[in-house]
Amino acid sequence: MTILNLQNITKKDQPIVGNKAFQLSCLLKEGFTVPSGFVITCDCYREFMKTTGIDTIIKEYKYDSNTIQDFCQSIQHKISQEALPLSVTSEIKKHNDLLQNKAVAVRSSAINEDTQSLSFAGQYQTILNVVGEEKISAAILKCWASLWSYRALSYRMKMHESYDPGEMAVIVQQMVPAQKAGVVFTQNPITGNDQETLVESCWGLGEAVVSGKTATDSFVVSNDHITHKTIRYKLMMSSAVENTMHTVKIPEDQRSLPSLSDTEALELAKIAKNIRDIYNSPQDIEWASANQKFYILQTRPITAIEHQSFQQQQEDTKAVYTMVDIGESWTGMFSPLGMSFAKHYQYHTHGKLLRTLGLYDTGEPQKYMLTLYGRPYVNASYWAWLYTQSAIFRDQSKFVCRYASAEMDLSNYKGPYGAGPTGLKNLFTNLFYFGYQSRLMLVYKRRAKKAIARRLEVLDKFRAVDLTTLSLPQLHSAFKEAYEYFHKSSELMGPPYFNSFIIYDIVSLLCDQWIDDSRGADIKQKIKAGASDLRTLEVSFALADLATEAQKVAEVSDIILDKEPREIYPALCKIPSAEKFLNKVQAFLRAHGVRGQREMDLATPRWLDDPSYAFYMMKTYIKEDHVGEVQKRRREREQVTKDVLKDLSWFKRKMLKFLINSYLKMSHWREATRMGYIQGIWMIRTLVHEVIRRLVSEEHVLKSEEQGIFIDYEDILDYVAEKNSAKNIFTPEKIEKSHKNHINNQKIPAPPLTIIGSWHPAQQQVKSFSGKTITGLGTSVGYIKGKARIILDLEQQIDEFTKGEILVTHFTDTAWTPLFNLATAVVTDIGSVLSHSSIVARELGIPAVVNTEIATQTIKTGDIITVDGNNGKVYLERNNA
Repeated sequence: MTILNLQNITKKDQPIVGNKAFQLSCLLKEGFTVPSGFVITCDCYREFMKTTGIDTIIKEYKYDSNTIQDFCQSIQHKISQEALPLSVTSEIKKHNDLLQNKAVAVRSSAINEDTQSLSFAGQYQTILNVVGEEKISAAILKCWASLWSYRALSYRMKMHESYDPGEMAVIVQQMVPAQKAGVVFTQNPITGNDQETLVESCWGLGEAVVSGKTATDSFVVSNDHITHKTIRYKLMMSSAVENTMHTVKIPEDQRSLPSLSDTEALELAKIAKNIRDIYNSPQDIEWASANQKFYILQTRPITAIEHQSFQQQQEDTKAVYTMVDIGESWTGMFSPLGMSFAKHYQYHTHGKLLRTLGLYDTGEPQKYMLTLYGRPYVNASYWAWLYTQSAIFRDQSKFVCRYASAEMDLSNYKGPYGAGPTGLKNLFTNLFYFGYQSRLMLVYKRRAKKAIARRLEVLDKFRAVDLTTLSLPQLHSAFKEAYEYFHKSSELMGPPYFNSFIIYDIVSLLCDQWIDDSRGADIKQKIKAGASDLRTLEVSFALADLATEAQKVAEVSDIILDKEPREIYPALCKIPSAEKFLNKVQAFLRAHGVRGQREMDLATPRWLDDPSYAFYMMKTYIKEDHVGEVQKRRREREQVTKDVLKDLSWFKRKMLKFLINSYLKMSHWREATRMGYIQGIWMIRTLVHEVIRRLVSEEHVLKSEEQGIFIDYEDILDYVAEKNSAKNIFTPEKIEKSHKNHINNQKIPAPPLTIIGSWHPAQQQVKSFSGKTITGLGTSVGYIKGKARIILDLEQQIDEFTKGEILVTHFTDTAWTPLFNLATAVVTDIGSVLSHSSIVARELGIPAVVNTEIATQTIKTGDIITVDGNNGKVYLERNNA
C-alpha cells in the first residue's frame, strides 16, 4: 500500500514507513497523545523514482567527489519538477478528508533517520501549516528532494554510511495549534546527568525552539521534583498566520511569564520518562500543547554526537579569565562567524598590538584568550605575567584584581606563569618598554592625526567599489587591504586605550590618598564620565543637527515621528521635500555609519547597513533636548573638579590637574583612533557578506544568507584565496555543527564575568532571590522608583522603550546610549564599575545596579521597582502579574 494511517502501522511496516513514523505509531498504541495522520510509504517513493526515470539516472552515476554536489542538486531539481501520480494524489485526498482538510505538518521519515546511532536532526525537510491536497503533494516532493541534499549526504558519509540515501516515507499529521511547545531531553545534555530530565519550553510553535530563534524556559527535573528552573525573557515566537509560518513578537505581558507551570513541567517529565522506558534509551522528544493537552510530535534517541556538542575546550591552568573591561565591541555572546574573526584577531593582530605597548616578549597567542560557550574571555593572569616586563607592573596581583569582577576573592591568588623576568632579561625588557614608550610619545600624535585625516578617504574609496564585479583574486586582495587597515588602526588605538587605564588608576590612587572619600569618589566619577562623553558627544551633536534639520520640514518630521524605524528611510526617499535632509543623513552615515552593536561580531549590522536605529535616535532628539543636557553636565563636572582641587596644596593640585588632563587627552586619542578600528571591522564585514551572497546564489553551499553566521572566517579566507572549492570548504557537516553549537550556547546559562581555570554549566550556582530584593553592584549613585522595561534585543525592541522607564537588560554597549537618555535608572545582569552601562549612567546622573545575574529573569516589564545605586540593591515594589 502507498499510504497508511499512523494508527494502523505494524512492526512489519517499519521498513516502508521509516523509524520516525513507526515510533509515532508505537506511541499511539501505548496511549500517548499523538496528532492524527497518515504516511506516504517508501513504496510510493520507489514507484515515483521508477516511473520518472530518476532511479535510472542514479544507478548510472559513478560516485566522484568532484561532481557529487552538482549531481545531488540535479536530482533534487528533477524531483521537485515532477508531479505525484494521480493514484497517489487521490489517496492523499481521501486521507486528508479524514483530517477534515485542516492544516497539516509534512515531515520526513527516512529509513536511516532517528536511529540509535544516526539522528539526521535538521537534515531533511519539515513543512508546517500546509493546507490542501495540492500543497501537501508539493510538500511531499520537497521532503523527497531533501533526501538528496548535499548536506544530508555529507552527514551520511561523515558517519561512514554510503552516499546512497536509501528511501524516504513522509508523514502527514494534523497541525497542532500550539499555545506552547518545546523539547524534553530525558538525559540532561548540559550536565550529562542521566538522572536529570531537561524540559525546555516557549510560547507558540516549536519551530522557534528547534531553530534557535527564541529563548526558552528550562526546567530540570530529578526524582519527580524540579531541582532548578530558569524563566527567561522570551521575545519571539513562531506562529501560523494565514497558512504561512512567521516569527513574531510575543505580547509584552507574556514575555517574562513562565511558558509552563511547575505542574505542567512535571507532567511532561513524567511523559518523557515513560517514553524513555519504552525504548530503554535516552530520548530527545518534541512536544506541543494546545487546549491544555500535550501532544508528542517526535521522539528519537539522543546520539553521542549531541552529548559532545555541549563540551567546551578550556585551559587546564589556574589562570584568571575575565570579560571585565575588555572593550565594548567584545560584549555578549558572539555568533560563530564573529567568534572565528575574534580568534583570527587573537593570532594575527593582538601580539603585534602588545609590541606597540612596549612589551618585548609578546608571548604565545593561544594563551591570550579563552573562548567559552561563544563568549570571549581575556587571560588576565597571562597579561599580568607579560606586563611584568615593565617595573610599573611587577605586582601581578594588582593587575589581575584590576580586571576581575567584584565578587571574586583573589586575596590568596597566585598566578600560574611565574614571577616574570629577572636579572639581565629584566633590565633589557624594562629598557625596551621605557624606550619604546619614549619613542611613541614623539611620533604618536603625528601618526594618529594622519590616520584620522585619512579615514573617510579610505571609506569613500572602499564604498566606491562594486564588490559583486570582483573576481576571487581581487576579492582576496580586498580582504588583505581591509585587514591591514584594521590591523594598523588597532595598533594606533592600543597605546591610548591601555595608557588611559594606567593614568586613571594613578588618579584613583591619589584621590584615595589626598581627598576624603566622598569628594575623591566624586572626582573619579566625573573624570570617567567626562571621558565617556567623548564617545557620545560627537554623535549626539550630529544627531541634534539632523533633528533640527528634520523639524524645518513638517513632512519630514512627521514621517520620522509616525513611521516605524525601518519604514522611515524608504518613505523619505519618496518625497522631494526630504532631499536636503537626506543629503545630511548620508553625511552623518559617512561620518558615523560604521558604528553599531557588538562591533567585533561580523554578524551584526552597522548603521550604514541598516540606518533604522539612527532614525530612532533622531526621533528621541526631536522629542527631547538631550544635547543641551550633555553640555550642562559637562559644565557641572568641570566646576565640581575645580571646587575639589582648590582645597589641595599647590603641588597636589597641579599633579592631579596634569594627570586628569593627560587622562582626557588619552581618552580623546583612544576614541578618535577607535573609529578607524571600527571602520576596519565594517570593511571586513562588508567583504564577508559579499562572500556569503556568492555562497548562496552562485556556489549554492548555503541555503540562505542567514546561514552565513555559521561559517568560519578562516574558511572564507581559504575560499577567496582559491585554496579549495566552496563545496569542499563550506561542508554541510561544518555548518550543521556550527549551527548546533550556537543553539547550545544560547541555552547555556551566562558564565560568570570572571572564572579561575575552567567552568562548566553544571558548576553554575543559582543566585538566590528573596522575593523582593535583587543584589548587584551599585556603580552609579541614586535612589529612584519607576516602571521596569526589559530590553534584550535592541534592534527588535528599539521602539518599545518610553521616557521615564527603568532599563533592565543583560548588558549594554555604545549603541544603547540613546536609551539611557530616556531612562531614569539602569539594571543589568552583568557588568562592572567600568562597563558601558555604569559609565553612561554616571555620566547622566542616573542610578545603576549591574552584575545582578538574575534581573532579566526576575523582573518583568511593567513591574514597579526601586533602584538603589548607593547600596547595589533593586527592590521589587509591585509585581506586574
